[in-house]
Amino acid sequence: MRRIIFFLPLLFLSCNYGFYLSLFNEESADSRAESLTVLSSADTPQIESESFSFIVLTDVHFGAETERHNEAFLSAFRTLLSVSDEAKRPRFLVCLGDSADGGHESEYEEYNSFLAKISEQAELISGEKDFKSYTIMGNHDTYNNGWAAWKKLVFPNTSFYMFTISTTAAPVSFFFLDTANGTLGDSQRDSFKDAIKQNENMAIVFSHYPIYAGGNLLYTLQDTAERALLLTWFSKYNVKAVYAGHAHKNYSFDAGDFTEDVTASYLYQRYFRLVTVNTAEKTVSSELISY
Repeated sequence: MRRIIFFLPLLFLSCNYGFYLSLFNEESADSRAESLTVLSSADTPQIESESFSFIVLTDVHFGAETERHNEAFLSAFRTLLSVSDEAKRPRFLVCLGDSADGGHESEYEEYNSFLAKISEQAELISGEKDFKSYTIMGNHDTYNNGWAAWKKLVFPNTSFYMFTISTTAAPVSFFFLDTANGTLGDSQRDSFKDAIKQNENMAIVFSHYPIYAGGNLLYTLQDTAERALLLTWFSKYNVKAVYAGHAHKNYSFDAGDFTEDVTASYLYQRYFRLVTVNTAEKTVSSELISY
């Protein structure tokens, strides 16, 4: 009985432990991410240089009953748009999940309004007329049948996708995984293996759940065999960087062939990353920014 009482509170610490997901999840990763979607050139950033930067944030939790600091973030964003080094000016944004707190349609509409403000600032300050934001699903996004609203409202309206940017030096491929259930599932895992194996470009991977999280395995994908496979594929198939959220803490892990950076919550800890890619030198680095 004491063991039951001990574990009951953990059911409600969803971002940390994922048990709450089992109460409200409406579908599996296999049902959402049966096959990999390759985005068209119209939906892909156009980069005419060998180096460029983009923003990574995570766990924005629109709908959560807590004070937001969106204006403070927008101020930091405007500062980055104004830096003299063009390679450090963000060209697009990636959100690593939990854009909504409860999976409600109204929360995704709030999220889209926030992204629209970001796009407006990019055009106003740096002249970027088509600043894109890419989003993956987190565990909170599945709550209350959230997938139905997510795929209707959140660009690019699919949870497992990729695109390739052709720069002046070399192309770089971006893979967006659906780990909202704490696993890739069989179909997505097989599709990702085929795609990353065939990819000859340097690659960057995005996941809501971390793979390693600096060794704190409470926050990672829980299937040890799946984690081992992913770490092997990342090392073997040209992956240079992996970015994840979910843990609400900042972690960095250097695996030699690639790095994994976990970013703390945009909402609760007020962090995001500026990621810089140099396709001539085939390097990826990130700067952790508190706002």
